[in-house]
Amino acid sequence: MNCTAETPLRLLETLDHDTRPPRILLAEDDPELRSLIVEALSDEGYEVDPVDSGLDLVTRIRESRLSGEGFDLVLSDVRMPGCSGLVALEVLRKDDWSTPALFMTAFGSLETHGEAQRLGANVIDKPFDLDELLVRVRALVPPNRYLDGWR
Repeated sequence: MNCTAETPLRLLETLDHDTRPPRILLAEDDPELRSLIVEALSDEGYEVDPVDSGLDLVTRIRESRLSGEGFDLVLSDVRMPGCSGLVALEVLRKDDWSTPALFMTAFGSLETHGEAQRLGANVIDKPFDLDELLVRVRALVPPNRYLDGWR
């Protein structure tokens, strides 16, 4: 094979699923917190797709399943306008969707934690330290540093 200007692009196209940046779908209705989390996760090597409601969360996941570009983790607020994160997760679990989920809540009651656990999700209580959030995210889906030189 001859090396051309397109060689790096062709190499990237042949990389398998495990070498792409992990994809996180972030659902948070607070624009400032959403922006802060997107920046922190992006700096860690994650590809982040932000939405601002539970309804958009369900829609985006269903679209990604149809396109074959799933997510490695869903990070979602619990209480959002229109459709809560937990209701969205319940709908998705009924669709046989099994991607890991981490919920953020300022209303961390035993009931909320129990419901999240029943749905197979983890919960972090607000306010949280951003480093603590990153530790929890890394535990669920480690960042992939392989592509750092290609960005």
